[in-house]
Amino acid sequence: IQTRTKRLTDVGDMAGFFFEDDVNLVTDRIINKQMSAIQAIEVIKRLVNLFNEMPKITHDACKKPLRDLAKDMEIKVSYIFSLLRETLTGQKVSPPIFDVIDIFGKERTIERLEKAAKMFERMNTED
Repeated sequence: IQTRTKRLTDVGDMAGFFFEDDVNLVTDRIINKQMSAIQAIEVIKRLVNLFNEMPKITHDACKKPLRDLAKDMEIKVSYIFSLLRETLTGQKVSPPIFDVIDIFGKERTIERLEKAAKMFERMNTED
């Protein structure tokens, strides 16, 4: 966080999500022309399955599986990272996502992903 903030008052904006049980998702930053709600739900389900199989979620352990997932789903890996960032932090810019995951831990990471999937499922049924 220190490298991404200039003033102490910036810390709340950059890292306030660590202290909240829920984040306010800006869905149009996730669901847009690059990724539909159906795709987002599928990505999240596959991420949850992947993360459940890992003893610990780390950047090194995820690098290849996330690239494989993107290739398999025919989307850019950057969309997966954006989805992770938005669903975990509710922010477009955050500390490095694997630092966030490391601090949250596996259980809290999966919980936030599953909450986002439920929200996208509700959005999809409203269309």
